Amino acid sequence: MEENKQESNLVQVGAVCLVKGEEDGQFTGVELLFTDQVLNRQGAAMVIDNIRGALNSSVWVASTLLRAPAEENNAQTDEEADTPSDTDDAVSGKKRKKVASKAN
Repeated sequence: MEENKQESNLVQVGAVCLVKGEEDGQFTGVELLFTDQVLNRQGAAMVIDNIRGALNSSVWVASTLLRAPAEENNAQTDEEADTPSDTDDAVSGKKRKKVASKAN
């Protein structure tokens, strides 16, 4: 990863971990593990508030995703489906009704 001014000011406050189910091996949740930099519950709440704010920013989400490896293989998506997918016509033989538009 390239160094920039923003990265030089990073303070590691925790780690994000996915919770994996024991029976089926599927990811079932997320846990936040705090470092010693988080001194109390108020500090933990501040970290979570900042995470929430960042996740609400499409710019932050996009730039974070672009820093991830761009490999094609993904453990969560490179599997065959348990059941075959249906097309829209197969799910419902009915065609959608045209909705009348309001005249302005």
